[in-house]
Amino acid sequence: MMKQPFSKMFTRKNDTRPFEDASAVEAFCRSSDCSLFCFGSHSKKRPHNLVLGRMFDYQLLDMFEFGVDGKSFQPMESFSRGRGADAIVRIGSKPLITFQGAQWQEESDYVDMKNFFVDFFRGQHDMPKINLAGIDRLINITVDSDGVIYIRQFSIKLKKSGTRIPKVALTEVGPRLDLNFRRRKSAPNELRKLSYKIPMEAKQRKKKNVSAGTLGVTEGRVHMHSQNLNKIRPKKTQAKALGQRKRKGKSYNDAEDGRPKRSRR
Repeated sequence: MMKQPFSKMFTRKNDTRPFEDASAVEAFCRSSDCSLFCFGSHSKKRPHNLVLGRMFDYQLLDMFEFGVDGKSFQPMESFSRGRGADAIVRIGSKPLITFQGAQWQEESDYVDMKNFFVDFFRGQHDMPKINLAGIDRLINITVDSDGVIYIRQFSIKLKKSGTRIPKVALTEVGPRLDLNFRRRKSAPNELRKLSYKIPMEAKQRKKKNVSAGTLGVTEGRVHMHSQNLNKIRPKKTQAKALGQRKRKGKSYNDAEDGRPKRSRR
């Protein structure tokens, strides 16, 4: 997702402060048709500053500011890619995302941050099916008791284990980020409520009287008017008609209207 053609990088230096005025960032996102943005800056007051945010209708929805630990940071180039295809990560593949830490469920800022990270790293979300063999990377995001966020990325390799369950081998491929959470900015409640709404085109309409069973078999329900089973005349078979004629003392070739029997030729 962070590579082309899924992203666009601006290299020109601009005196932009997103937390003071987000109009410049909104204009860049509108011109590039982007809903997510990443802004990096460095100053004496805020060294190694990283701002991540997302848009709704080209308006700022969420924005988080982090401080990158320069001592522990390692780019992807500093990691050995392993031998052969053990550490190959394909561009555009869907990652596994795991979160560790109690703050992701207890503190409101980290709850919203968790939702943002999922939206930021998941990539394309209009894929109806995912092949498990195509999942080749894992993104682990951990927060400790001091609020420091650790982001690690691993490549996934399935190896033979002698059983039906393969052995999973993880190899760190970077980048390695230690982030200190500084501040955040959110949109007004009116805009947030609009972002939660699902458009009518994206809603799956429920079919009436159609459901799926426990085994995934589609089941349908048919509604009919009440019927009086006593008045239903079942179809008489040939064996049943023969039995009724024998009980009445008539042969099979006797006609019920008294007509003479036809001679066989």
